[in-house]
Amino acid sequence: MITNCPKCGNNNELGSQFCRNCGGTLFEPAKKKSYKITWKRILKWIGLCLAFIVFVPIVLVEADYLFNNWYSPWNKSSLEMSISRANEIAYALKSFKKENGSYPNTLEELVPKYIPQLLLPKVGKIKKWNYSKTEKGFYLEFGNSTLTEPVAGRTEEDKSWMVDTK
Repeated sequence: MITNCPKCGNNNELGSQFCRNCGGTLFEPAKKKSYKITWKRILKWIGLCLAFIVFVPIVLVEADYLFNNWYSPWNKSSLEMSISRANEIAYALKSFKKENGSYPNTLEELVPKYIPQLLLPKVGKIKKWNYSKTEKGFYLEFGNSTLTEPVAGRTEEDKSWMVDTK
């Protein structure tokens, strides 16, 4: 096979790097890409990094908000299940008082004599019961009053649950 010189058109043997006639190069060497560091590129990268640093936390906060408000476990069936469990605890508290003359210091004292197990509420970020003895009896709630989520609570005198949706 023959390679033609791009300068003079002379025929040269395949594999030759230079023309036998004019001495010109038969193949142009691959050009190296030059990568210049310019202020424009530096500012572009700084802007991208700052956007990432600002944007990612905002996305995470919004995702947490959406999850806790749109996909909240505070749906009707979970709330009804939690209230049913709380009513069992309220009945056990009254039975405990009737037998012992006062309410227990903790809900754990009700297990296993008054209730077989202490089932947790089905709703709330922190799924636990908040129980306290009061002058008139007891207060029982679920949910978390220190967070921005609903709370449901009742006292001994209440016949129904008060739900504060905040």
